[in-house]
Amino acid sequence: MREATANGGVSSVTVGRIDFGNDVLNDCYRLGTACYLGYGLTPSFFDSLAAHHPLEAAKHFAGRALVVHGTSDEEIPVSDCSLYFDAFGSSAQTCRAEVLREADHTYSSGDSSEKLRRLTLDWLNQVHHFKAAAGLS
Repeated sequence: MREATANGGVSSVTVGRIDFGNDVLNDCYRLGTACYLGYGLTPSFFDSLAAHHPLEAAKHFAGRALVVHGTSDEEIPVSDCSLYFDAFGSSAQTCRAEVLREADHTYSSGDSSEKLRRLTLDWLNQVHHFKAAAGLS
């Protein structure tokens, strides 16, 4: 939710459990962009958040999903990984959930980025082999 201040600035936006705070939001709305953890965020990003409900959308997703979360993510608790796993159907055929030790929110700590790449590639190969075996490739 976005809250305006008396001077026209933005006091806070909370998305899930992430509170973007005064500096990021005021820069975003005043300058047209703001940097958060290395990502450039625009006013349209924040304005669009209210329209999205990812857990609800996951319940209606018919494809295969890979859910990956890091134990050192300070923005979103690792327990949310199981929420998404359950929302996607919690079937080994439709969803795989993995928790990477010591990975932070952006997988930039230690070797977590490489672990994420390997895990994703392995999962994509499994999906491809499953489709090929079923004649769906």
